[in-house]
Amino acid sequence: MTPAALSAYCRRTMDASAIAFPIAFLLFLGVLFLSMRKMFLVDASLDTWAQELGLRRDEDLLEGVIRSVPVRIALERDDTDSETRRILVVSADIPWELPESFTAAPRRTTTWIEQNLADDLIRSGNAALDGEFVFQSGEPEKGQRLVEDPRVQRALGRLIVPPKAGYVKKGRTHLAYRDVGRSTEQLRKDLDVVVDAALVFAEVCSHLDSTSRKKHPG
Repeated sequence: MTPAALSAYCRRTMDASAIAFPIAFLLFLGVLFLSMRKMFLVDASLDTWAQELGLRRDEDLLEGVIRSVPVRIALERDDTDSETRRILVVSADIPWELPESFTAAPRRTTTWIEQNLADDLIRSGNAALDGEFVFQSGEPEKGQRLVEDPRVQRALGRLIVPPKAGYVKKGRTHLAYRDVGRSTEQLRKDLDVVVDAALVFAEVCSHLDSTSRKKHPG
């Protein structure tokens, strides 16, 4: 390459760099602005939801009681996604002890191994529910009777509301979704759904425990 050609090449490279750097910087500022704007809107939404739903706020968590059932709305990290995202989780405590290690996990977010090789897998006998949830219980017989109960099946059916993910885990009923921008009325309806489901689970579990004590006194 001749000195003239080399000089021209260097000028073109410098000109390209001079253009690319400001563009990259502006893009960075744009992403930063959108991220901060989203955080601000979510923060404002949490305050609004807390006030209008009668819940108390602690950072990214709203807590309260509806129909004597403890409820919560939480911003959580989505561990099923490769990107760093936040999801909104509406949940209600089930006011009765479930069968040991009982879970009803969304089938679409569980692995093949979890669906087929996990310990203590059970099925409800309802094709729609078994297609949506992976059921598991450390007390298989009691867990089986629980998920076969028509009242529980109807409650689980109300948790199937795509694109939301409904599930039962750690003694709570849940509805989770990535769309953080929710209206207060939508959240109120979701709270009603998880509370209804929690009360149904409690009612059926109390009956199962009563039946068990009658069958096995002492």
